[in-house]
Amino acid sequence: MSLHTCQVGHTSHELVKLHIHLDHNRKIPDFPAFRDQYQCSFDFFAYNYDLYKDTVGYCTGRDSLCHALITQGIWEGFETLLTLGILLENKGSGKVFLDFGANLGWYSMLALINGFSVEAFEADSENLQTLMKNATLNGKADCVQGHLCWVDENYVYPGTEDVLLLKTDMEGLDPYAISACKQLFEKGKVDYVFAEISPILKPGNWFPDMVEQMVYYGFSVFQIPNKGFEHMVEFENNPLNTVVKYCELNSGTRYEYVKSLRQENFLFVK
Repeated sequence: MSLHTCQVGHTSHELVKLHIHLDHNRKIPDFPAFRDQYQCSFDFFAYNYDLYKDTVGYCTGRDSLCHALITQGIWEGFETLLTLGILLENKGSGKVFLDFGANLGWYSMLALINGFSVEAFEADSENLQTLMKNATLNGKADCVQGHLCWVDENYVYPGTEDVLLLKTDMEGLDPYAISACKQLFEKGKVDYVFAEISPILKPGNWFPDMVEQMVYYGFSVFQIPNKGFEHMVEFENNPLNTVVKYCELNSGTRYEYVKSLRQENFLFVK
């Protein structure tokens, strides 16, 4: 079964094996370093971006995550460090990680290497196969359940477990991940949500309404910082507390502000 394949016609894409090492050295200027408690290493298969970078049309192998990992050794530095901060503060809790739009499993891998079980949702069969290869590569295949599915308004997540972190990055369809887990939210079973907000892909009230739905469920709303963040050192030492301290959206202007954005990542904290 394949729900979203390469439109160029490639039946598969060449992989390269990378060794990821997140440490105190900044991979990119203005991105955070990883202090001792957040340092980690793992192996990761990515598509060989250079083979597909000049392809015309949508090609699975021409993936920005793969390009970043191959050239810079990291993907979304602020979001990665923040995710590690949440995972490490809750290690051993027995709660699960939900990864909607899992791609090749970057965020899933962060959860897996820190002892969490993962439910990964992905609409491209080759991406999901590679995610499972990455889990196997790091001895974590038994800790991840892959779901090959298209998450839309009809999809309902059947799980009832306590969720530490729900991550969603589904190219503008992220409110469907929230609605799919409605029962979990109504029962207060989700602690954190990391979501990409993309009004550039879905203009109008689609994303502002999603943010307000999260507030209704009892979450506070924070915009994840990016390059040039003035509290960088503080963020490197305690990413979660720093975001909570400085990055909460003003409730009075929140709706119109979200509506005005192009694409930003948000953290919702119960």
